[in-house]
Amino acid sequence: MRYVGMCFMAACLCGSICAFAVTGGAPSAVRSLETGGSYDDTTGLTDNDVGSAEVKDVIPHPADGNTDWRLVLSEAIAYLSGWQQGSNPMAYAIRAAYLWQNGEWYHYDAEMIAPLCWVLGAVEPEGEGEGECQDDEDCDDSDLCTDDSCDPATGCVHTPINCDDGNACTTDVCDPLEGCVHTPVYCDDGVACTVDSCDPATGCVNTPDDTLCDDGNACSDGSCDPATGCVFAPITCDDGNACTEDSCDPATGCVFAPITCDDGNSCTDDGCDPATGCVFAPITCDDGNACTNDSCDPATGCVSVPITCDDSDLCTDDGCDPASGCVQTPIDVDDGIECTVDTCDAATGHVNAPNDALCDDLIACTVDTCDAATGCVNTPNDAACDDLIDCTVDTCDAATGCVNTPNDTACDDGNPNTVDTCDPVRGCVYTLNVMLPGDVPLELVWIPSGSFQMGRYPGEADSYMSEDPQHPVTLAYGFWMGKYEITQQQWLAVRGSWPGTAPSATYGLGNTYPAYYISWDDTKNFITSLNAHIVSSGQGPLTVRLPSEAEWEYACRAGTTTRFYFGDSLGCAVDCSDCAAGTLPGNRTAYMWYCGNNSPSGSKAVGGKTANAFGLYDMSGNVYEWCEDDYHSSYTGAPTNGSAWVDSPRASIRLLRGGSWGSHGAGNCRSAFRYSAAPGYRYYAIGFRLAAVR
Repeated sequence: MRYVGMCFMAACLCGSICAFAVTGGAPSAVRSLETGGSYDDTTGLTDNDVGSAEVKDVIPHPADGNTDWRLVLSEAIAYLSGWQQGSNPMAYAIRAAYLWQNGEWYHYDAEMIAPLCWVLGAVEPEGEGEGECQDDEDCDDSDLCTDDSCDPATGCVHTPINCDDGNACTTDVCDPLEGCVHTPVYCDDGVACTVDSCDPATGCVNTPDDTLCDDGNACSDGSCDPATGCVFAPITCDDGNACTEDSCDPATGCVFAPITCDDGNSCTDDGCDPATGCVFAPITCDDGNACTNDSCDPATGCVSVPITCDDSDLCTDDGCDPASGCVQTPIDVDDGIECTVDTCDAATGHVNAPNDALCDDLIACTVDTCDAATGCVNTPNDAACDDLIDCTVDTCDAATGCVNTPNDTACDDGNPNTVDTCDPVRGCVYTLNVMLPGDVPLELVWIPSGSFQMGRYPGEADSYMSEDPQHPVTLAYGFWMGKYEITQQQWLAVRGSWPGTAPSATYGLGNTYPAYYISWDDTKNFITSLNAHIVSSGQGPLTVRLPSEAEWEYACRAGTTTRFYFGDSLGCAVDCSDCAAGTLPGNRTAYMWYCGNNSPSGSKAVGGKTANAFGLYDMSGNVYEWCEDDYHSSYTGAPTNGSAWVDSPRASIRLLRGGSWGSHGAGNCRSAFRYSAAPGYRYYAIGFRLAAVR
């Protein structure tokens, strides 16, 4: 607690005027004490009747009786009789006094030089200074709220006592004169319907008692609210039964009267559902007879009327079955002829219409008709068997279908040096056999004149810019083309030895294997020797040469516009894997030797794969083939008449076509693919094929 100072304005003697101020936690007061004068305070002091006595007492605040602070007087004091009568006049002289406020003691000493001040703490009795007490009796301060003891070293010790009795039903304080005071707690909450008590452990308990709220009305429910008192709520008489009328009688309580559910309708079965109320269920008037129409009249009840089953359809016999109802039985319109469509018109009756489609014998070349009297007639039609191959005889066999018989005589070109045959797929094939030295044959196939688009088509997979632009080329002439690539046997028959590295088993060895390690220059030496042999052996007039690049692509495509002469073959995720050909049946491995089927590694015997439409073999894969042309990086400025594109003087690079068995990929075997090399270059996957003109 902070220091509270209370100062005299002048020294006080008995009979003189003494003034002092009191400040602190309790209400302040300024008092003037005089023997024969007056005191100005909240109530004022005017009585000067003074008496005296030797007393020691505790005096409440003289102005308002507030016990928050007290004066404790000792020694000789003078007081007015009016003090005891409650009129509060007072004058006295004080030798020593104490002020007690909020549990703290203050004192002043009359011997102090003015102004005299109240000081925190009690006055120590004479002889009781630091270390001056002898025993606990020397320290008795007459205050029952302290426990007094003597410490020889420091002096008296006054320890406040604890008055808490542990009972929540008392207010515990300490009076310096009386000691601990335990005042009962007042627990009445002023609410009439609560039972008020006190629990020593927890304090006041106010328990609501609904029985104290009975108002005598059977239709209200009285309850006690601890805050407001009795509350009377109307009771609910709903019994949850939709079949009763619910109300409340104040005298007797809830009343539940049954309701009536009769709707006066003969077509309903009336009842009551406690959950939903009245229920009017339609009655069932079905008499179990499917030949009656059953209904209900609200006035009379169920009515059953016979139904009519006539559907006015000439195609049915009409009747009624009590179990299933009307029965319309279709009349039989079958005339026994398999190729007639037998139907019935509801207005006119049955119809038997001939249907030629029912006579289809699955023979494409027969004319299939239906005779309404006799049935199917299947007439052979030879014209339907025309395969557009001029050299085949096309007839229709009524049992097996078209028969297209090759007729070689239809292909006779009058040239005794050619073998003229009819291929049922390609038509006439003219093979020119040139006999090389040692009677080794060289077969050349006739390539007819025609036009085509040269180069890659837009968006072609695995293609290159050097194949642009695609452009039209017209060959106004026919020419001969080697049926196969020049073989190792044919090379040795003409030249007698190899120009450089000889073929080996590593890359394919044998008479029918293609010649390789052949440069462009080497082909020229072969052609010179062969043309000389043709002249000397009387097999002319015939001149062999390398094909032009345009002739080679025209002969390779053989009328197709796809990536390969057998189709686009776009289904392969890997260039060296196998997949569907695309246009022709089977997979692409059936048409070419390439990196996807080159095991064992190396070239393969010519003619081992399917030929194109001109009868040429290995136009895709096996070995690269030289062309006459110089290499140009695009077709810009290329001739459009099929001739070779050569520079003057000749360029340093020549053209190769057709791809190979090697690891360059299937894309290099496309019809439009172009490759190039120096004319003196030899490689184990490069050979050639001849062209010829008369």
